[in-house]
Amino acid sequence: MLTASNKTKIAITTNTVTDKNNVIMPVFDFNSKTYFKYRKCDAGDSSFINRYAEGYNMVDYSSSDINMSVPGVDFPGENSWLSQSDMRTHLTTVFIYPGHYYSTHPKWFATKNGNTGTYSNGPSYVDWQLCFTAHGDTSEYNAMVNETATKIKNEYDRQFPTNRPTKILELTVADNDNRCNCSACKAMEAQYGSLAATLIKFVNDVNSKVHSSSAYDNLEIGTSAYLQYEKPPVGITSDVAVRIAPIRANYFHSIDDREYNEDAYQMFEGWSKVARLHSWLYETNFENYLLPFNSFESITKSIKYMSQKNVEYAYIEGQHNVADQRRTGFTDLKVYLDGKFMHNPDSDYNELLDRYFLNYFGEGHEKMRTFFDELVNRMNQFDTSYTPISAGINTKRIWNKDELEKWVSLCKEAIDLVSNPIIKENILAESIFPQFALCSLFGSSYSSNVIYAMRQSFKNDADSLGINMTKDSSSIANTIREKYYKPWGLVS
Repeated sequence: MLTASNKTKIAITTNTVTDKNNVIMPVFDFNSKTYFKYRKCDAGDSSFINRYAEGYNMVDYSSSDINMSVPGVDFPGENSWLSQSDMRTHLTTVFIYPGHYYSTHPKWFATKNGNTGTYSNGPSYVDWQLCFTAHGDTSEYNAMVNETATKIKNEYDRQFPTNRPTKILELTVADNDNRCNCSACKAMEAQYGSLAATLIKFVNDVNSKVHSSSAYDNLEIGTSAYLQYEKPPVGITSDVAVRIAPIRANYFHSIDDREYNEDAYQMFEGWSKVARLHSWLYETNFENYLLPFNSFESITKSIKYMSQKNVEYAYIEGQHNVADQRRTGFTDLKVYLDGKFMHNPDSDYNELLDRYFLNYFGEGHEKMRTFFDELVNRMNQFDTSYTPISAGINTKRIWNKDELEKWVSLCKEAIDLVSNPIIKENILAESIFPQFALCSLFGSSYSSNVIYAMRQSFKNDADSLGINMTKDSSSIANTIREKYYKPWGLVS
């Protein structure tokens, strides 16, 4: 028995294979126990995986994803995220859509004030939540559970009529910060110390209905601790896995750093007593993809903590809607670190940095490492108000003009040292961030002719890398062309 690591064992025996030469061949029995049952780095990493063959994802946000995808709602006037063709989470108001059910089952939906009034009507119901107690009406509650379970089974049957693959369907609250304030929900919140108790009971009951038939043994129902429903309840047990999604955490620090992330830490600690854990962490600034986000080392510490809490499914969301464009701000490094630490949470951070820079930037690795180290030092000085995943970090209060110019020069010098065109492109992608910061923040520091030339050069580089989207939105208004090139006078 050869021990490759503390988690992997390789057994080698021999077996006689009869052929014309009667060759004796070794038989390899490779057994690997992973730290996470499922792991996924960034939802938009298909191009990165294909390009560098890292092979670290056990699931992928594609047709082969372990998460079951369902179509969004089809309703006149609904054009929010609820109508997306490919939905994998926030599914409660997709299955029980207010536009279809509110007129006949008003108690299935959350209220703002006690038992009267509800969230504003369509044409979009993006701000609605379900009332997971049906306002305390047992008959209506049972009808809501039955309808949800029936729609889930029907959708699984539609997609997989014969082949019944393993899938996880996340029955998660809608993606807004609203909640139900009816007396029944408040009573359960008081009894169990958290509004999430209403969600857990509902999902438990739906799960029981779905699995009353063995035809759905391969369909796992899950849910998420999210926003108003993120606090762990006490005194109730979940029959399904709960994905912890601490969206308000400070990801410049690990989730078990209690000085900065006490709430996120308590989420993991508390929910581990209630349910099997899945996780959904974050590692980008969703308001500006062209700027870096300092979670390089902290996210690796978070991954190690999650492995200690026996998290089954680890997912880290980054720039999920830009799979076809190159990323900047050392985002590829972040994804590399995620994958390596998900495979082995005891990996050495600095050793992986050395390996990455040497291989990813070739002969230019020393200059790019200087750039990275100085960038991390700069970001470590950020005011804490800039740490949330939606903070406005494109400001002169954070970035220094002379330092940005130095980083652009380091990238140019690194490119000149390299002959491999792929590595040249890797370096060029990292130059996009400091070029962008100079062009967008310090235009008044240059003459009109100079800044125009800088912006045109930036556009040429960005275009060559396929850079189009600037944030967590696919609307035309957030394309780089509309948001920057037009105001800069580069395009009409």
